[in-house]
Amino acid sequence: METAKLRRRIVILGAGFGGLSTAVRLAERVDLDSCDCEIVVIDKSTHHLYRPWLYEVATGDAPEAQLKTGVATPYEDLKTHLGASDVRVEYQEVIGVDRAAKEVRLADGRSLAYDHLVVAVGAIPDFYGIEGLELHGVPMYTLRDALVVNRKLRDLIEKKRRNEIPFVRVLIGGAGPTGVEFACEVAHFMRTQVKKKMIGAGEYSIELVEASPRPLPAFHPEMSAWARARLEKLGVKLILDACIKGAHKDHVVLAPRPLKQGETEDALVCDFKKENQKEVTTDVLVWCGGFRANPVVDAFGLAVDARGKIDVDDTLKVSGSEDVWAVGDCAALIDPKTKRPVPQLAQAAIHQASVVAENIARALEGKEPVRYPFPRMHAVVPMGGAWGIAEVFGFRFKGVLVWPVRLAADVRYFVKTLPWSSAWKLIRAPLTFFRRNNL
Repeated sequence: METAKLRRRIVILGAGFGGLSTAVRLAERVDLDSCDCEIVVIDKSTHHLYRPWLYEVATGDAPEAQLKTGVATPYEDLKTHLGASDVRVEYQEVIGVDRAAKEVRLADGRSLAYDHLVVAVGAIPDFYGIEGLELHGVPMYTLRDALVVNRKLRDLIEKKRRNEIPFVRVLIGGAGPTGVEFACEVAHFMRTQVKKKMIGAGEYSIELVEASPRPLPAFHPEMSAWARARLEKLGVKLILDACIKGAHKDHVVLAPRPLKQGETEDALVCDFKKENQKEVTTDVLVWCGGFRANPVVDAFGLAVDARGKIDVDDTLKVSGSEDVWAVGDCAALIDPKTKRPVPQLAQAAIHQASVVAENIARALEGKEPVRYPFPRMHAVVPMGGAWGIAEVFGFRFKGVLVWPVRLAADVRYFVKTLPWSSAWKLIRAPLTFFRRNNL
């Protein structure tokens, strides 16, 4: 008896920006029926999270259920949406990859064969081994994290209203885009609470710690200067050239950043460089200081760099493999011009997904792969209200014009990737309940 021919299978691990975009673009690029292929997306979460808006959830003035709809699309909706394109979505945890057998091992005991594998498992917060930081700090990475911050802020405001505490102190670690965006939004949140007479104007503080001499250190100095002026205008105190040395229940210990070769203490701008360390009292510590590769990668047997990120070439193919690809925050893609890794940005993951989708399609067609073009990344940083700073196509600007530019980019992703009903919910959020702190 003749055995039925098995369909070729493309398995995508992770349904964040990189994984989901790969699935959508591949389904558009390949006629799955004619090439006898199927696409399977595997993720252990129950929703696709639009992470750039987490700071809105953390400071949102709305019920939690409503806040969730503004950033999270249930995978059940995606399952139906992608199913129409013959893309299967499974909620399952991946525990390993058998490259010799070309199988993915799942937590429920099954093994799923693949012809091409795309690893898009993302990253996790990096606490850099700092004493007490993981225990006492809340990262800004998952929906749960943002909701925890929201609850803590509201609980502190209520305690202050009842005079159970004398002051509310918020400390943020890391002045990259996430830290800066959150600092500005929490400043607006506090101002809204003052208007509601929940707290006095002088009864709270917001402090932002950064181990560089300027906020947004990876950006152009002009943008850093704009960011600094905006933060100070909103009442955010910047503690620059300083690192968190240890975190405790009610305070953190700061230390001057390590000196670079040839530097002296005079180069530091922190005000405690002679004392070597400083204690700062805090009621809530929000950690926005960086990410590292998802440790699940260790179980995949792939080539990785010193930070655990998967080594890939400029076609996004994993080193030493012909049928495994990696995209997004878990991939170590090096820009040949700067000799630095491509930034861990949503737009970078989406660009990479398009290249991987094209290259898998070409592999199925017996064609040579294309190379990642290393496009210039646009920088758009909302900084409270409708104000922000941006660098788009090399042009830097600030002010209220930034908000529609950012929203346009967000809407483009929603419409191209998500079901229309889900896209509309996410588009509606910044136009309605996310704006309440801007009043």
